[in-house]
Amino acid sequence: MKENLKEFGTTFVAKIDLKSIIIIILFIVCGVFYTKAMLEGNEHKEQRKELEKENRSIEKEKKKIRKEYETLLMKFEKDSIKLVKLESEYEDLNFKLIQVDKSLKQKNKELKEALIQNQKLNKDIEEFKKNPPNRTGENLLNSVKEKTK
Repeated sequence: MKENLKEFGTTFVAKIDLKSIIIIILFIVCGVFYTKAMLEGNEHKEQRKELEKENRSIEKEKKKIRKEYETLLMKFEKDSIKLVKLESEYEDLNFKLIQVDKSLKQKNKELKEALIQNQKLNKDIEEFKKNPPNRTGENLLNSVKEKTK
């Protein structure tokens, strides 16, 4: 049996050509790289787990920020509507203020005219007191008749 094995070994080695040797070397190299990849895969699993954990944390934060953004957006829309209403009220009040200002100027003008007339009247009364009309005779009778009518 040893002889058959020896014979098989020598004939097998003799039958191996360059092409077969390259194929065997390639299988060995592939096996080494495969083994190395499997061993390094465990290291990458740790990194992968850490990255997945970090990704979940980032997703939670993203959801929180999105919710905050939507809340702020709704508040902004409400405030925009409120701003439009307030601007409209401002315009109305500004228009009313202009009308009141015009009216006030008109009343002020009328008041000044009334004060001027009042001053004239007071001046005429003072002059009348200082120099009352001197009526005699017919003028006195006509004046009394007019006042008694």
